[in-house]
Amino acid sequence: MKNSNFCVKSQDVIDHIENNCLQIPISPPPVSTTPLYNYSPVKYPDIQTIRDHLNNSLPPFESLTALKNHATGKLCGACPLCGSDDRFYLNIKEQRGYCTHCEERGGDLIDWHMKIKGYTHPSDLLNDYPIHQESVPGKTVADVQRRWNSIVKNNNVDDIHKLFVSRRNLSVETVNKAYAAGKIRAATHISKSCVAVPFLSLQGENFLYALQFITIDGEPFQFGDNAKNKIFQKGSNHDDGFFQARTEIEQASIVVIVEGMIDALTVAEIVPDVCCLATGSTAYTKKISHLKPHLEHLSKVIVCQDNDEAGTGFIKKVAGILQDKVFHVQWMESDPKGLDVNDLLKSGQVERIRQMIDGAVGQDRKQNRE
Repeated sequence: MKNSNFCVKSQDVIDHIENNCLQIPISPPPVSTTPLYNYSPVKYPDIQTIRDHLNNSLPPFESLTALKNHATGKLCGACPLCGSDDRFYLNIKEQRGYCTHCEERGGDLIDWHMKIKGYTHPSDLLNDYPIHQESVPGKTVADVQRRWNSIVKNNNVDDIHKLFVSRRNLSVETVNKAYAAGKIRAATHISKSCVAVPFLSLQGENFLYALQFITIDGEPFQFGDNAKNKIFQKGSNHDDGFFQARTEIEQASIVVIVEGMIDALTVAEIVPDVCCLATGSTAYTKKISHLKPHLEHLSKVIVCQDNDEAGTGFIKKVAGILQDKVFHVQWMESDPKGLDVNDLLKSGQVERIRQMIDGAVGQDRKQNRE
């Protein structure tokens, strides 16, 4: 049964409040015109995206404290957190640091930037190193261009010579020409000394599509599940852009296509009158179509592939795009699998490289269609 008296009494209370209480106008709260962020973050990035971005963006350990050699594979210096002299140790290969005074467990580069800032989660570092919309892979290469703009000012050629002259047996002349042309620069990436290599457009103005980093000591970058000594910066467009050595394509009658930029410099040193193009990987063949506008003045496009299955597949893919003008070098049956032209250079087989380029054979079009 409904309680009608309760309903009447309740209504009396309401009427009393409306007739006797002070009426306070209620207005909506002011709307702030100040944005919450001064950047355009990617919405809800996952933790791996955040860590990959931070590994590419954070200043290296060397920026946190002055480090010196301690033992094989280790550096030491003052702790960037507590300041204790020579108590901080960095494992160079693992890129993990620890302090014997304040942080016994230690951590990687992201962990130490978090400790110093007083942050509790990697995403907190996005306040200082935001993920801009244009840095998302596949969107634009604006961040890649900005990175190269800062790297290209580096005039340190000693590290460049360590990689290309000391380790790869290229001549100082070839390396210095590539440096003078703005093709290579020394850099630091994910706390490792390396060489930065721009991959540019073939047509019109030099537009940068991708930026590759190669470690100087040959040891791999260590982060996540990756363990490679050559990586591209996040945001690079792998389907466009080449590393171009020696003769510009507009002035060349022969183009030699290789996988890696070190092979491109190798061929350019031994056969100087050709245009050498590196794709960066046998997987990046879509960009080969950018050679089509140049086919009219080219007599040959020679694929100088590595001696492996990927190299054989690379020949077929290039020939399928450029057809009759495609030739390729031949390896001997006795050559080890995985051999490339720079391996021949390091073993002193300069004349053999020249003969391989001069003796390149045509690719069977019927085989290409298969």
